[in-house]
Amino acid sequence: KDMEAKEAIIEMMKESDKNLETSCLIYNSWLDMQQQLKDEFKSQLLGLKNELDLDVVDYNDNKVWLRPRGWTKHYFGYSFEAGHVFYGITQSTLETNEEKFTEAINYLNDELNGGYQYAGWWPIYKYLSTNIVSNTDFWIAIRNGAAKEEMRNFIKVMMNKYQTDDFEVCVK
Repeated sequence: KDMEAKEAIIEMMKESDKNLETSCLIYNSWLDMQQQLKDEFKSQLLGLKNELDLDVVDYNDNKVWLRPRGWTKHYFGYSFEAGHVFYGITQSTLETNEEKFTEAINYLNDELNGGYQYAGWWPIYKYLSTNIVSNTDFWIAIRNGAAKEEMRNFIKVMMNKYQTDDFEVCVK
């Protein structure tokens, strides 16, 4: 059904020069809107600094990295890469001991409905959304606050469990 609708839209776009111009305007507006929502997401996450008492380690157009007090090598963040957005814990010095993070990953998967995994520079991560280029779910989640809320919950769960980023000493 989506394919039929897509074909009908393409045919309509090709019907006239005006339709082609309008289609180009819509496409460029879509790209601008995505950038505006990326900026809004960055602003939402920078707002977690005060809300959760975090330090801002680094931020730019594609990331925000936040660190709780007591943590020295790891920080919470997100990244836009290859048409996807993921979040989790990243690090300033590569630690390759995957076992160090196994307990935390299992804990998160139990507490927050799964999806967390290990990958080198991102020893704990989860996709917030895939295929953000052509899928509207992520952009809607920014607008309605669900993307920020998912990151906020992740950070709170981790901070409640771990006072430091050795991920072995649990809060009692």
